[in-house]
Amino acid sequence: MTDRILPALTSEELTSLTNLAVTIPAPKIPAIHLARLVLLGYVRMAPDGPQVTGDGLIRIAESGGT
Repeated sequence: MTDRILPALTSEELTSLTNLAVTIPAPKIPAIHLARLVLLGYVRMAPDGPQVTGDGLIRIAESGGT
């Protein structure tokens, strides 16, 4: 297994990511946060809205959930 370095997020982006992971239906987050989270691979756009990816969940866990 190789260690990967996940791209850093601002505290506001991390909050948006965490909110997407724990809120149903998906909360409204700033469009710029959503675009960056998708670009970095932390979120994917599914037919029913944004979904946090495995890398996104790892990023949340590494941050202690905040």
